Amino acid sequence: MRTYIASLLVMAPILLAGCAQEVEQEEMTPPVDLVAEKAAAKVVLDLFPQIMMEENLELMAKAFAHDPNLLIFGTDAPERWVGYEALAASIEIQFASYEDTEIVTRDQLITMHSSGDVAWFSELLDWHVTAGGERVEIEGMRFTGVLEKRQGSWVFIQGHASVPVSGQAMEY
Repeated sequence: MRTYIASLLVMAPILLAGCAQEVEQEEMTPPVDLVAEKAAAKVVLDLFPQIMMEENLELMAKAFAHDPNLLIFGTDAPERWVGYEALAASIEIQFASYEDTEIVTRDQLITMHSSGDVAWFSELLDWHVTAGGERVEIEGMRFTGVLEKRQGSWVFIQGHASVPVSGQAMEY
């Protein structure tokens, strides 16, 4: 019993000191303003329709990560872009092929990670564009993805667009 009490008396100050350091560290780290970070992430997310409607590669360069980890899926089977250069090359071709692009965003949801450095989103896009002389109207295109705050700026690091089928693809 004496050994137990002696061990407890020796260990208690060590454990308390460790806890005190952790509390001090937490107090030194300023809290993240998740509301402000969400608003800043939304600004970048809302650039996507603007980029496409204005055919603005310069704005795209600011909104998307420029590294090999960027991953974007488009709506067509071959549209899987890994890395910024692959995406930019394809978007440049799309810009040359499209006219009169109009995009309306609705049902936007943005969720922040508690760190304030990562946000994931979903939204529906009503996308109207003239391609090959024909007017194409896609209602309710699904767009989901992830934004990350890097060096003080929010950028897309992942995105996925899909067009829902009419009815059900499979019965369940």
